[in-house]
Amino acid sequence: MRQILRSLLKKMTAPSYEDELKNASPTIVVKDRYGNTLEICKKCNVPARIQGAIFKCMNGCISGHLDYMPNKHPSKSNNYNPLKLVHCQSCYGDDKDYFKEDGEWCVKPCDACQGKGSFYVKKHSETEEAALSQPLPLDVDDEGWTRCPKCNFRFMVTDPNVWLEDRHRRCSQKLSYNHQ
Repeated sequence: MRQILRSLLKKMTAPSYEDELKNASPTIVVKDRYGNTLEICKKCNVPARIQGAIFKCMNGCISGHLDYMPNKHPSKSNNYNPLKLVHCQSCYGDDKDYFKEDGEWCVKPCDACQGKGSFYVKKHSETEEAALSQPLPLDVDDEGWTRCPKCNFRFMVTDPNVWLEDRHRRCSQKLSYNHQ
């Protein structure tokens, strides 16, 4: 009975990162008729492309994973306005459009993003950034608990993990309270 439950549980759980890499579909690098380089899935014979942090073919065979930092965290250098990674809605970050011409796969730079694929944008607009730099007062109870007026998150003012200098780490809002 225990073996049956284990086998059912194993089937129900998602494959691990290591299992996916073991079963990764190999790709071959080819040139199209225009001299552009593209990778073709050996199993499906269709182009493999970047989709988020996963490299997989158009039929869904996983070929590998990308190691990248999706977001730049808030800091004094970026005025506490972190950059977030945005993928093109047309090519999903791959920076290429794939098409078939006379039965042969070809590739060209994505028209929607002009071949950029992914790019960083500021999380907050300039008006939001200006509002975040204006300190909001905190009401602290007798036990040291408060609630952020911007994001409504409850925390202890003495917790160092909550603060990014004089700002709330979670929402980047500048906060002020009387230290006792």
